[in-house]
Amino acid sequence: MKTSILLILVVLIAACGSTPNKADNQSAKEQEIASSNSYKCDMEAIAGSKLKRKRCTTAEQRKREKERADELLRTSAASATGMKQQ
Repeated sequence: MKTSILLILVVLIAACGSTPNKADNQSAKEQEIASSNSYKCDMEAIAGSKLKRKRCTTAEQRKREKERADELLRTSAASATGMKQQ
């Protein structure tokens, strides 16, 4: 009886010491890529849904998106007030 309990404990301890799962390796790879290429990952809401998705962008992509958003704001504000765009 004691040997069977001891055997079960050894098996359980060995199972806990197994190799890390694929998700741990993937997140480590994502962190390495993020630190080397100035990536930034955010959770972004999907329109019309309660779900979110992970979106990773580079610094250059974020800069272009900001410039595009600023341009859209300028053009929409100009058209709303009837002013001509310069």
